[in-house]
Amino acid sequence: MSALAAVACIITDRLGRTLWAVRPEGKTYAGWLDMPGGKVEYGEPPEVALRRELREELAIEVGPLLFIGTYGTLSYNSDDWYVTLAFRATPLRHIPGLKPETEQVYWLPPGVVPDTATPPSRYLIENQYSLEGGDQCA
Repeated sequence: MSALAAVACIITDRLGRTLWAVRPEGKTYAGWLDMPGGKVEYGEPPEVALRRELREELAIEVGPLLFIGTYGTLSYNSDDWYVTLAFRATPLRHIPGLKPETEQVYWLPPGVVPDTATPPSRYLIENQYSLEGGDQCA
């Protein structure tokens, strides 16, 4: 078993809605909803990795990244263990001319966790306030 680093981001707009991305065909949990993010490459700072993943997956740029905590999960398709660094951000702009890997996204109301959320994303949303050290919202 290997321990790998990953990043994930809760992206919320000015209305408080949360962005959920549909996992592409050919990947584990294809068609399920997920928080954007991915693997950190060797030597890459987590914040740089997250901004790279957001450009690649969604063709967006976000504002300042707020670190909210870490959590661990097993890989979807191997015995690898991921330590995920979780962040929160707001979208700034779509990057023109860049084709995103994920073409289908949903903006869902605050606190809504879809039935088809991947287990790590469900955990992140349901525990985001305890990861931050704050109180869970009702």
